[in-house]
Amino acid sequence: MTKNQIFMIAVIALTVIMIAWRIYSRSRQNRLTNQLTGYLMAGDFERFDTLADDPATKRIIYPFNLAYARLNSYLMRNDGQKATELFDELRSYRLSDAQKLGVAQLGFNYFVSLPDEERATYYHDVINSVAGNGAMKESINTVYEIVIEKKTDRLQHLLEINDSLDEDMRSSNEYLISEIYGNMGDEKNRQKYEKLAKKHLESYQRKLAQR
Repeated sequence: MTKNQIFMIAVIALTVIMIAWRIYSRSRQNRLTNQLTGYLMAGDFERFDTLADDPATKRIIYPFNLAYARLNSYLMRNDGQKATELFDELRSYRLSDAQKLGVAQLGFNYFVSLPDEERATYYHDVINSVAGNGAMKESINTVYEIVIEKKTDRLQHLLEINDSLDEDMRSSNEYLISEIYGNMGDEKNRQKYEKLAKKHLESYQRKLAQR
């Protein structure tokens, strides 16, 4: 056997090993991701934290994916301090447009609800900086104008479309209507639409639970 033949055999063997390792790594990555997701869905945060903190998990799962899973866990357990710290940390990550939008949607909705004007504005600007997604931008900009900028000019439109919306969208729409009435100092109508929003949200959640 010549040196060239030996070299070719070595190259082929190494390629096979690399392919096999990639398949194994991808399989293990998927398994760990599914485990983490399962713990989140079950609300088993103790097991989630144990697995997420495991050095092997940190080596196998991409840093962003693990950070995003942690972020969702903090939001689910209402740990505002850790969620905010991780949102701020993720600002320094180099992300794809899809990853940016995923974080920005979570961040905008979360910080608008507090409200945290600086961080809500940051994620509002991130969403508007990514090309495409016109419907998402329209929705985000509507919320931003009403909740952060305290504008009232969309009231008539939101009232006109309210009855035609599905229950989940109607709840969101009524929340925005209540915010506008609050901006106008109309406490009676603010409370009215806040109660309607809560009523339709609870009804929608019951229907989801029965599926």
